[in-house]
Amino acid sequence: MSSASPKGQREHGQAVQDDEEDPYDARIRRSGCASEHEALQDCHFATKDYRKCTQQLLAFKECWKRTHPPDNLNDPK
Repeated sequence: MSSASPKGQREHGQAVQDDEEDPYDARIRRSGCASEHEALQDCHFATKDYRKCTQQLLAFKECWKRTHPPDNLNDPK
């Protein structure tokens, strides 16, 4: 027999780890744009086509711009 865990046990182990927040989800939540991101994801799930989600995409983009001003790396000091 192999020492590898059966598939069911492996999935169960992952379920325990699923109690922790996904790093991607944590970043979105901290971004201040979680509701806009969720609306965009819901639209894409419903339509399977981001082209049909332009309003949601623009709302997320505008939120991101408001909450993440650009770095002024090109400005001379």
